[in-house]
Order: sequence, then structure tokens, then C-alpha cells
Amino acid sequence: MSVFVLKAVLSEVPVARIFRGLVPFVGVDLVRLGLLVVFPPIALWLRNTI
Repeated sequence: MSVFVLKAVLSEVPVARIFRGLVPFVGVDLVRLGLLVVFPPIALWLRNTI
């Protein structure tokens, strides 16, 4: 949804360029999700350190 808001605000920028800018963030989110699936205890690590 944010992509379409950005497109409305930045009308001169093509949607494809906006999506290309999002690729690194989506990649990092997928890596983080993969780590949480493979190592579930890291989701509670900070809470357990207190």
C-alpha cells in the first residue's frame, strides 16, 4: 500500500523504480523470517536477558 502512496506523492517516479527500491528491504525481511523459523528461541532472547 505504501508503494501506491509513494506513487501518488512522487508522480514523476515510475512504479517499477519504487519496487526496485523495496527489494533490499523485502530481502532482509525474508532473511529475518528464515532465522526466526530455523532458530525460534531468538524471538524471546531479549526478554530472557532481563
